[in-house]
Amino acid sequence: MQNLNFELATTLEHLELAQWHVASGSRLIRRQREMLLHLERDGEPVVEAKMRLLEFEQSQLARIAHRDRIAATLGVTAHRAVYAAPG
Repeated sequence: MQNLNFELATTLEHLELAQWHVASGSRLIRRQREMLLHLERDGEPVVEAKMRLLEFEQSQLARIAHRDRIAATLGVTAHRAVYAAPG
């Protein structure tokens, strides 16, 4: 049981960190979109900014998938902890 509690706590920590990365990625994407709008408005070249935005968005998809895998693991871990409890 103690091992399951440790596993659950560790998974919760990983989930919290993954969620932080997703939130951070969202802020980065929002800033890049704002910068892109300013560049377009000012008539500046935007190809590199668009490519960077695409890279950020692709990375964000990976971060979200990672977070979701951890959350799915947490569901399994929590389930095991409940049914392993004495009583």
